[in-house]
Amino acid sequence: MSNTFNYGAFSPSEVAFLQTRAKRVRALIRRTTHQLIEIGENLTQIKERMPHGQFAAFCDAELGIKLRSAENYMSLAELAKTYPPALVARLPARAGYKLGERSAPTDKVAEIMREVSNPGAALRRRASDPKRRRAASSPSVWGLDIQLLQRQFIGISDLQPCRQRLEKSAHLL
Repeated sequence: MSNTFNYGAFSPSEVAFLQTRAKRVRALIRRTTHQLIEIGENLTQIKERMPHGQFAAFCDAELGIKLRSAENYMSLAELAKTYPPALVARLPARAGYKLGERSAPTDKVAEIMREVSNPGAALRRRASDPKRRRAASSPSVWGLDIQLLQRQFIGISDLQPCRQRLEKSAHLL
């Protein structure tokens, strides 16, 4: 993992506690993504039964969420119809929302998801290409070059804020 926390200021017992809690939080985050997928599936079913224009009011009144949040959850669920939910759970939810949008170019989404599913191959490809050797040493997630993925997926520039979260989650594999 390229992003390691400096535990030098902590006692061994504090380090053990913090690392145990971090492992638990990572597991909860993975579970949360699976739950967001399920929420999106349920919202899709609800929306299908709503008269046009009523879904936003329903979300606000009955669920206490904004329409945009509901759309994000449904996008994540849509992505999980095409790719295994366990693979989708490797992404930060925000990245999954963007990749699951109808406007997302399917060829670019497929390319990104291939990179997520096989990070070792992506890293080996970059390392074997002299032009990319320097890129292989740049900040990456699971061997993924986040900047490269962003360039591949036009219109997903708001993945940049997710970069740090991705790097911190790199050890989820």
